[in-house]
Amino acid sequence: MSLYRRNKIWWSRIERDGVVTQCSTHCINRRDAEAFELECNGPSVRFWKQVDKNGPLPSEEAIRVWPEIRDTRCWPWTGGTCQGYGRTFFEGVPMNAQRVAWFLTKGVWPEDNSCHKCDNPPCCNPNHLFDATDAENVADMYAKGRDNPWGHRRAA
Repeated sequence: MSLYRRNKIWWSRIERDGVVTQCSTHCINRRDAEAFELECNGPSVRFWKQVDKNGPLPSEEAIRVWPEIRDTRCWPWTGGTCQGYGRTFFEGVPMNAQRVAWFLTKGVWPEDNSCHKCDNPPCCNPNHLFDATDAENVADMYAKGRDNPWGHRRAA
């Protein structure tokens, strides 16, 4: 477990089996990772309780562009949404759920946008997300044939 301070709050961070769990002040005294995971009800635990890890498979268009997401499921956000994207509060700030999922699994905030390889706006599966600029996000949209202004997918 490692401790760090951000926005005047102390956070603890545990990495176990490739998954990063982070929690705020009340968990700092937990030195045992198993007890931390069992007893902590911090922001990361509350966040992941609102994610369905048995969601749909990605579209064929998305798999064609991103073959590494084949045979992986989307993890849709089951909480509130705005324009189809999961919305939540984290550290008192409203933000998209996929950004929080990126932070909780990678330990850092995405530099630009956390974009979806799967084209499923509520998806929070970190393997379906990539950090991209606005231009890269638009290029991904064109590669998947989603550039029709009326919302219909065009044939690739």
